[in-house]
Amino acid sequence: ALPDSISAIIVGGMVGCMIKIMNVDKELIFVKANTIFLFFLPLILFESGYCLKKASFFRNFPTILVFAVFGTIISAMVVGIGTFWLGQHGYVYELSFLNSIVFGALLASTDPVATLAIFQTLKVDATLYMLAFGESVINDAVSIVLFESILSQFYINQEHHSMAHFPVQFVFTFSASIVIGAAVALFAALTFKHLHIRELSTSSLEISLMLVFSYMPYLLAASMRLSGIMAIFVGGIVMSHYTQWNLSDEARQVTASMFTTMAFAAETFLFAYIGLSAVTFSYVNALELALGGFALCLIGRALNIFPLALIVNQFRTKKITGKVQFVLWFSGLRGIISFALALNVPGADHDVIAAATLIIVMLTILIFGGGTAPTLRALNMIQDKEPPVFVSRAQQETENGKLLNRDDSDRFPYNYGTEEGEEGERSGQNWFERFDEKVLLPFFRHPDTVAYASVEADGH
Repeated sequence: ALPDSISAIIVGGMVGCMIKIMNVDKELIFVKANTIFLFFLPLILFESGYCLKKASFFRNFPTILVFAVFGTIISAMVVGIGTFWLGQHGYVYELSFLNSIVFGALLASTDPVATLAIFQTLKVDATLYMLAFGESVINDAVSIVLFESILSQFYINQEHHSMAHFPVQFVFTFSASIVIGAAVALFAALTFKHLHIRELSTSSLEISLMLVFSYMPYLLAASMRLSGIMAIFVGGIVMSHYTQWNLSDEARQVTASMFTTMAFAAETFLFAYIGLSAVTFSYVNALELALGGFALCLIGRALNIFPLALIVNQFRTKKITGKVQFVLWFSGLRGIISFALALNVPGADHDVIAAATLIIVMLTILIFGGGTAPTLRALNMIQDKEPPVFVSRAQQETENGKLLNRDDSDRFPYNYGTEEGEEGERSGQNWFERFDEKVLLPFFRHPDTVAYASVEADGH
């Protein structure tokens, strides 16, 4: 069966062909970039954080952070500088240095939706899945912050800062957006906890308030010229760990399903819009730029994954094997985030950059998305391990509610489940886990749900 993303692109392409045959005015079907940034991307990024499998994610968090932050910057610089060099020598359409860096920043976003769906279906190694998923989630937010920082620094404000000033702006935007997202989420947790909405009102009020609080980090950060996308992503992670546990059972289940459905609808629409745009865009000067950008994406991805994996392996007990590194490189396809950013590029080169990005997105989704399953089979990386079966709802909720699960972790790879392993778990908690369990959970969660804090609390 075709992945959902490719199916949506095909449907969008068919609709585009019908529109072209009927000579419908393109303005009637054009979606403004601001609309995508205001509604579609926040839905997708919030759901990514809210429905994140925190156990595996935070277990591999240092590695994911290295790939997502430093890897994204490496990819952006390789593509940006490479595009400028190719343009200067006449190999591709010539972009200014600034537009080349913008082009590199928007293509630094990886979006392996089709690949991850195949990973889930084929039951690949858990480390591979979480590294690919975690890197893509944070990478999306980082690339958007990078893109927005460049635009605000050099275009919107019309400021001519030196490149030496830019890293300061990037770090400030990145950090301040994280603080805003976490602060709003924690405020929401306290609101639900102390107003006792779960006892005094209906679930419809809880759900409505969750909708308001979920969008608040984006609006607050955007109004301060920070990254609303990063803020809403962090807000989603923090709300899933604290706020949602202060809701009634019914409201918690409904909101989780609602956010997943809304994000799926947004993704499907954007993939369909990619297909629709593919038959309505003008490709003048775009083909050479797309082929050059595609080659540079592969080179940038290689210079990202393999050297950084070599570095992080020096600090990991469970090493990232060569096969996993290759699949991580192979799964770095471009998708809706890159396309959405391209639609937001200002200036005379907008059409060329948008069309070239569209070609690259289509190529990577079709080639790498379609080639993932054969590649995994060729590398013999498909597992038969069944997911854990929970014998009770309480045990399932304990699994969902905890911050970390050290089962099969790097720190305790051999003795988990034994007395030594359990003792090692308690003594092996890092400072934040202990602080979270002793201080944050009792402060921000309803007392009835603090028991769903960790594996130890349930006596698992």
